Amino acid sequence: MGRPEQELLGSSTVPFTHPDDLHTNREIGTLLAAALARGENAVQLEKRYVRPDGGVVWAWLTVTMTTGPQGQEWTLIHPQDITARKAAEEALRRSEADLAALNRIARRVQAGEDPRREIVGSARSVAGAAVAALCEPEDGAGVPVLRVTASTAAGAVGARLPLDPASPAADAYLSGRAVFVPDPSARPGPEWELLHPAHARSLLCRPLVAKGAASAVLLVGWSSPLAAVREEWERSLLLLADGAAAALQHARVVAELAASAVTDALTGLPNRRAWEERVPGLAAACARAGTPLTVAVLDVDRFKALNDSEGHLAGDRLLVRIAQVLRREVRAEDVVARWGGEEFALALPGCSAQEARVLLERVRLAVRPVRSCSVGFAVRRGAEPLEDVLGRADAALYAAKQAGRDVVLEAPAV
Repeated sequence: MGRPEQELLGSSTVPFTHPDDLHTNREIGTLLAAALARGENAVQLEKRYVRPDGGVVWAWLTVTMTTGPQGQEWTLIHPQDITARKAAEEALRRSEADLAALNRIARRVQAGEDPRREIVGSARSVAGAAVAALCEPEDGAGVPVLRVTASTAAGAVGARLPLDPASPAADAYLSGRAVFVPDPSARPGPEWELLHPAHARSLLCRPLVAKGAASAVLLVGWSSPLAAVREEWERSLLLLADGAAAALQHARVVAELAASAVTDALTGLPNRRAWEERVPGLAAACARAGTPLTVAVLDVDRFKALNDSEGHLAGDRLLVRIAQVLRREVRAEDVVARWGGEEFALALPGCSAQEARVLLERVRLAVRPVRSCSVGFAVRRGAEPLEDVLGRADAALYAAKQAGRDVVLEAPAV
């Protein structure tokens, strides 16, 4: 107990018992009565005591009914200190919980799924926290920021934090070191507003380090103020951060590979494969809504002559500039792809022939300062195969070339 004999003699055990275990004082009599009814004279149970320094001791009590020297009923209690055993059990439990969390994240990665939600959920769980969020760097309107990509707090995903060292999260990301803030007054920042729905009162910002550099920041908030993060929580979060950094790195590589498979390397536009994946769904949506779908093919005029006279690098620069113009001029719902060489394909949902002509003329005029182009387009007829619609648009493009170039022509109705 860590107390002198004179303090214990004549005293109730209540002042020394852990508040959560006071019920055991009442239960001992009931347990002994049940044991006596079974013909036994002893029971065993666990109980916590509080030492003068505030430390907690776990005890394994053996409680026995015995007879005193004058025939009295006495109760003999043998407490055995099992604090070390309980600490080992807790360490094992935490270790198993940490490994389970890492295993869940790994399974997400192996299944090709986004591991971010699993990362924040596991962080909150292993740290006994109220909230967790994951922040990753991005360029917001040309200004570097940290964007929340996953969170256990409702409405936090998508929020952006300035990459300002005064911000605890930004400090952790830029320095590569964990930043602990015991309460909002110690270090104000936008993080507190972000985590407000979960009533965070203490905050740990731990960077996720991959290949020697921070790639993201994990925010963990507790609803009660903490003077410091408990050692076991810190250890679990460090282990989780290492696994999460590797999982995010893998997820990013997979995403980049997936994007590169459907992206034209030169212009950054979708390629033929992307067109073939996206346009059939667009056509089906138009068919369900009863709206038209127009397909157009744009070809850069006299592109071969440019390549022959100025070289292929000049031709590549021209294609990149035209791609930039196309992105700017088309609508958000349109699909623009580099079809091959100097040709670009456009899918315009909801565009009638007249509306498509207006849009495509605008595109042609926008491209002209870079280089003139010719455009052919066709409106899909009923359930006409998309290959046939594209073929008619290509035929219209050929007619535009024959008509002198730098013009938009529609495929004949029949």
